[in-house]
Amino acid sequence: MEGNQSLSNALSLIDVLRASHMDKGVRELSRELGLAPSIVHRLLVSLRERNYVEQDPVTTKYRVSARIFNAAGSLPPACAFLDKGMIGRLTQFAQHVGMDGYVGVMRGNSVIYVATTATRFTTADATVGDQTYLHTTALGKALLAGLESRKLNTIARMIDLTPRTDRSIVSTRNLMQEIKAVQRDDVAFCRGENLENIFAIGVPLRNDENHTVASVSFATQEYAHFMQAQDIVTQYLREKVQAMFPMTGSVPASF
Repeated sequence: MEGNQSLSNALSLIDVLRASHMDKGVRELSRELGLAPSIVHRLLVSLRERNYVEQDPVTTKYRVSARIFNAAGSLPPACAFLDKGMIGRLTQFAQHVGMDGYVGVMRGNSVIYVATTATRFTTADATVGDQTYLHTTALGKALLAGLESRKLNTIARMIDLTPRTDRSIVSTRNLMQEIKAVQRDDVAFCRGENLENIFAIGVPLRNDENHTVASVSFATQEYAHFMQAQDIVTQYLREKVQAMFPMTGSVPASF
């Protein structure tokens, strides 16, 4: 019976985190579940060890991991802004410019894809629910640029900078310089840093409080195409894409 009760408590804890737009601490979860903080903490430790929950490195609060949403075939509540009409318009533009499009959000020290366009202009095999890198992708750099300074510094120091290609950023100092450029220009670039000969242009998506909640990018395999398309893609991302994502009340980049 004790094992059944522990399982029931763990599932209830996951349900509370899964339904929440915000990370939650031990005492907050204790109050909501009616369980002692020591029990909640023990459950969280077990779930974290099995990659069902994640702990924010700065706030120490908890959220469900991408594994939960992948298993359920669903997306986090903060991704409710996505609908088929929006993805359809992104796909139309992707077809127009001959590039693949992606929408991503931050999960811990990674990017999780929450939408991709129905195009195959590159060999990048990314699907919804897959995770990728913050420091080597346009999606990731745009998300990092939206973090407040303290959290950015903490996460930047935690990122594994093992190179993906010979163009990858391999030092925290260079990464921070790159992020400052993204913050200044409001556009991020991937110049073959994540996959060989994959070049991408990305921007942050913000809610009505000017918090970055997601990022969107378009990618190509041809460097010349990447250079020629920068102006039109950047303009589209800044003006059209932001307008089609009404994110009132959504949470900041890492949720």
